[in-house]
Amino acid sequence: MIVMSSCVKSSTPRTRRSLVGPAAVGVVQIGIPASHQVLDDWCMNLTKHLNTTLEKFGSITFNTSMASSVISSSGITVLQRLTFDLQHLEIYYLLFGQISSSISDQKFNLCVNNGINLMGGLVIGMQLTELYLNGTSPFPPQFVNGGAIGGQTRYQDLSQEIAQLKSYMRRLAIILASKDLTSVQV
Repeated sequence: MIVMSSCVKSSTPRTRRSLVGPAAVGVVQIGIPASHQVLDDWCMNLTKHLNTTLEKFGSITFNTSMASSVISSSGITVLQRLTFDLQHLEIYYLLFGQISSSISDQKFNLCVNNGINLMGGLVIGMQLTELYLNGTSPFPPQFVNGGAIGGQTRYQDLSQEIAQLKSYMRRLAIILASKDLTSVQV
């Protein structure tokens, strides 16, 4: 089996001959070791980011006219963007919930449980908002902890936070994969 890894960079062209020999046979390490510190740092940063995102999302006052408001030069509406973001976050929320409690220490497990609750709150808030904006629900979403952000926040103002959140969850997938797939026999 030949393992190709995008993280291995070389300016030396490879020929078939360079892949044959003792260097090509053995165990190849893949990924980054998922130490407790890597997991703890990831979870702490994600939790802070989720709190900020939830606060900003909670400070948005949604109304039905927002559904068709165009928020990008390509003609994407608030409802289309919210639906797109929600589809991704629902998948990441499921991934987050699949973290085994046996992979790390108690501190990390508490952080994960907190993160699952925060992510679940964001997903539910976005689902309720989607139902309101698409006309399924006549009632606007009400957030218990309305954001304390000054001024009116618009959904498009969350684009950086949502992108960062997706990045954190992709990083989780990499961390978990490197923990499970630390070596491949070639």
